[in-house]
Amino acid sequence: MDEYLQETEHYVMLEQMQVGPLKELVDEYAKRGTWAKVRTYGEMALEIFPSDADLLMTLGKAYLGTGESAGLIRRAIVIEPNDARHRLRLAGVLLRQGKAAEARIEAQAALTLADTDEERRDAERLVESATKAAATAAALARGPGARRRTGRRSPRPARAGWAPAWSIAAATA
Repeated sequence: MDEYLQETEHYVMLEQMQVGPLKELVDEYAKRGTWAKVRTYGEMALEIFPSDADLLMTLGKAYLGTGESAGLIRRAIVIEPNDARHRLRLAGVLLRQGKAAEARIEAQAALTLADTDEERRDAERLVESATKAAATAAALARGPGARRRTGRRSPRPARAGWAPAWSIAAATA
């Protein structure tokens, strides 16, 4: 298989205007997790065919550790706006970047667009995760001393010489 990839790489270098062999290399290297090669050949393929949503999604995965991932996935959404997979991938990336509110919006959009039960389940999980992450972020933003308002009254403050009735009864018995 490695010999095949080397031959395909050589062919691509000779015929760079052919997007098919480039996409083939991108897909093969993505399966192997060789992300540097995916980025190299994916960028070359994008120069030839910039409106390939699947290529943009694969490149988005290759750039996952960088800030460029969300931008590539957004480009795929522009090309195929009704594809729930793109929205799910973007929601996951945004959630990893700590952008829970944006992730929730994209996950809800994916839920609306979902065609399969698997896509619905994934979207529901992402909505739930993004909602929890947003709540956690809001709690942290309030600061460590802030308390949530529960609508209950706080206990009566202790006054000098005052004690609850049960403690007086216990002391005299």
